[in-house]
Amino acid sequence: MLSPRSEPADERWAMSSVDDRNEPSEWSDSRFRTLAEHASALVLELSQRGALVYVGPSVRDVLGYEPDELQRMGSLDLIHPDDRERTAANYSEVLSGERRAHSVHRARHKDGSWRWMQDVACSFTTERGELRVLVLARDVSDQKRLEQQLERQLAVQGQVADLSRVHAPTRAASTH
Repeated sequence: MLSPRSEPADERWAMSSVDDRNEPSEWSDSRFRTLAEHASALVLELSQRGALVYVGPSVRDVLGYEPDELQRMGSLDLIHPDDRERTAANYSEVLSGERRAHSVHRARHKDGSWRWMQDVACSFTTERGELRVLVLARDVSDQKRLEQQLERQLAVQGQVADLSRVHAPTRAASTH
């Protein structure tokens, strides 16, 4: 375990060398799977045609589906119809050479409700030379609800301010 000052608490850690560290390009498939299977974010891998090649197990907690259920669907099947075109365009940008794209869209939970998802998508090439898209998504529904609530409150405050300006001359005239 590392101490608060990031000093190794165990001599085995102190003995590791720079040679023990791998560059990201050397990450193995098993390392990716280990990270993806323990991430709290939703991890998806899409083929160049948009098929879901990999769905991480966090989909159970995030959207209520089993990974194999989601793999049998199209990658955009769960996206809200109003958000589908924009989300597809983001993924297409990534496949056409953009290194990364960000998106906020609604996705359908298995219970039928809509969840706001924020994701980042990036492209990579497999060892076999296939272009793929890696998507990391998180549920931001609570954040979106708070933003919408704040917008409503600000709108009400704006209306109150407008009303007070409209009625201010009337009140001033009536006091004289």
